[in-house]
Amino acid sequence: MKLVPRLLAAFAMLAAANAAGAQTAAFHWLEDSTVSITTGATSANIALKRVPSGATQVRLYSSCATDVFIRKGVDSTVQASATDLPEAPGSVEVLTLNDNPASPIAYIAMISPGGTCTLYITTGAGL
Repeated sequence: MKLVPRLLAAFAMLAAANAAGAQTAAFHWLEDSTVSITTGATSANIALKRVPSGATQVRLYSSCATDVFIRKGVDSTVQASATDLPEAPGSVEVLTLNDNPASPIAYIAMISPGGTCTLYITTGAGL
């Protein structure tokens, strides 16, 4: 039962971080920043809207019944494959993009080997 002491230590660390004011703000979206990709077994991509330079978050909502795979890119040549970042069916996830002003992340590509579906991507900040 070594798990209990580890859990207690993790909770103590979280409590100390929260007491020190290190809370993370909830995700808030930028107006008019949601885009969507609908595809199946062929990769498709879409330009992100309203992406500031520096670290920013994107919220992904998969309305799919099967796993999809995503890849970020700097231009419309980005292609996703079944070895890229997986998103579970029906999932909502917030990811951070560490944007480099010299080569900004401007596109997301998706592939859905299990069938046609839609992924929604919203730019914002917070977790």
